[in-house]
Amino acid sequence: MNRQIYDRPIHGCIHDMFITGKHRRKGIGENMLVEIMKWFKSRDILRIELDVLAQNQVAASFWGKQGFTDFQRTLYRYL
Repeated sequence: MNRQIYDRPIHGCIHDMFITGKHRRKGIGENMLVEIMKWFKSRDILRIELDVLAQNQVAASFWGKQGFTDFQRTLYRYL
C-alpha cells in the first residue's frame, strides 16, 4: 500500500460548481474558483479535491486548465 495516498493532509472539497452553457467562457468559473481558493487559504487549507465524471469533458478541461491533476480513479460495474 502506498502510504502517501492514505496520509493526506487536511483538504477542502468542492462538491458542485456549475456554469450554464450560455455563461461559459466568460471568466465566471475562474472568478468563482479564485474566491473559493481564497476562502480555503484563509482557513489554512492548502489542498483542494473534487470529483469530475469521466464523461464530462467540459468539466475535466476546465479543472485541468485550473491546475488540477488526477489523484484517484473510481471504477464501477453494474451487476
